[in-house]
Amino acid sequence: MVWKRCFIFFGIVCFGIFLGNGKVECSDSRVVSCKNFPDRTVLLTFDDGPSSATKEVLDALKNENASAIFFIVGEKANEREGKKILKLIADSGHMIANHGYKHVTMTKLTEKEQISSLDKTNSCIKEFQKTVLYFRPPGGACNNILKRSVNSLGMKIMFWNVDPRDWKKNDCGARPSHSALKERILKGLEDQGHKGIVLLHDIHLNTALAVPMILDALKKNGYSFMKPEDVLKYQKASK
Repeated sequence: MVWKRCFIFFGIVCFGIFLGNGKVECSDSRVVSCKNFPDRTVLLTFDDGPSSATKEVLDALKNENASAIFFIVGEKANEREGKKILKLIADSGHMIANHGYKHVTMTKLTEKEQISSLDKTNSCIKEFQKTVLYFRPPGGACNNILKRSVNSLGMKIMFWNVDPRDWKKNDCGARPSHSALKERILKGLEDQGHKGIVLLHDIHLNTALAVPMILDALKKNGYSFMKPEDVLKYQKASK
């Protein structure tokens, strides 16, 4: 029975599960890690845009001199308004990254379909940014085929380890209050050793309006903001 328990534990660790606030992944050079980030360092990430609420997020980040990565959905970015927002993101000094052309479970696509989705999204991004470094799978669903597809286009996969669940509505149909989001992020970072990649969604106005409070709370608790262009530097340190 001991060997069975060991086998089960090994399987859980290596294939990754959702545990606590975020996605747990085994060591893989194709996947970004925050384990070597400096103490009390946060990388802010926003998924599912571009949207009209993205502008509110950009204003808040500018006021606090903070940088972020925006994981965009290609079909939204390909629209006229989406292109305008991508230009705003790039002109504001933030990084744009890939979240697939449509917000679908990428592991359900064939490898050819995965690469097509990734490539089409990269084409949207490259109108405003020379290279695309990262991909985040919608819902965190990932396997070795998807990792291979992402890697073939020169990108790494970035998950997260702090998720305040800003997307989830309560029984009354309301999303979390600004204060609740702030407290969930602070608690999540504490649980993760005071360093992490925070997942938020700039498609929700409620989230966008909470960003000033979140940034202020992070700074007051001694956190600094990781610059997106510095992330790879801390991946090299882990090898």
